[in-house]
Amino acid sequence: MIRNRRFILSIGIALILLGLIIWGIVWLVVGRSTQPLLPLNAPGTTLPGTGPITIVLSPDFGDAVLSLGGMLAQHTRPAIVVTFFTGEPTPATSTTIDMESGFTNSTIAGNVRVAENDQALSSLGAVAENYGYLGSEYGQPIASDVLESDITQNIQALLVANTGRQVYVYGPADFGAQTSADDAVVHNAFTDTVNGFPGTNVHFFYYEPYPAVALWNATATSSLRNFLQNETGLFLTTTNIALSSNQVSAKISALQKYHSLAQMYQKQGTNIVQGAQNFTATRCAGQACEVVYTIGQN
Repeated sequence: MIRNRRFILSIGIALILLGLIIWGIVWLVVGRSTQPLLPLNAPGTTLPGTGPITIVLSPDFGDAVLSLGGMLAQHTRPAIVVTFFTGEPTPATSTTIDMESGFTNSTIAGNVRVAENDQALSSLGAVAENYGYLGSEYGQPIASDVLESDITQNIQALLVANTGRQVYVYGPADFGAQTSADDAVVHNAFTDTVNGFPGTNVHFFYYEPYPAVALWNATATSSLRNFLQNETGLFLTTTNIALSSNQVSAKISALQKYHSLAQMYQKQGTNIVQGAQNFTATRCAGQACEVVYTIGQN
């Protein structure tokens, strides 16, 4: 009888432990985040061939084209544009940004924004990859340090998938307190990748996110390069990417495909397309260019 009781007790304890383990797995998979994410060990997107490629890390739809649309229009290398904050909350909701963009709810907003981004990048010959994280405007369900770690691993997976070729990776610069929450997470994840990735085939650059860089240049007391060097501890070289008038035109044509983005800025009193055109056309001492900051010896 005693043996039977001990056996039953052992079985009960084992079932309790199994229940706790299952609960923990469910919490990690479902409770930590309900948004559709690529798995952290996803192989990442690659492109046909073994030649060099460009990867631009874009926090939100439109950021890559606003900031580096002219470079993408040069078609120097096949390009992938990775956009991280592209998810839709469940159930659907409506934020001020959605309404200013002309949408009644987040589901409609998400569908239209994906289509606009595909059209814009296609016009520049770039491939889109969307990661499905929820943007800060919907309330971020993942702790910032966990989110940064997840995105760092996503970036690393992209680089590992392209180990056999030269890869040129462009991540957003940071502006301190002026930086949006989404931009800050991607900037930090990119910087973490720079500091920890062992491959010698990868070349890293910070790009200037527009329109934040225009405000920085108008108000800051130090150069963005110096600020970034002090913030990251990385050695940076300013690199001007000269653009032809045709490349500027291609950038603006791509930007015009983000109708909802233009409408949102218009509601806020800004013509984002015209502003980007003016800024790009005169960025380098009155000449058309985009500026990046080469990290280390590239």
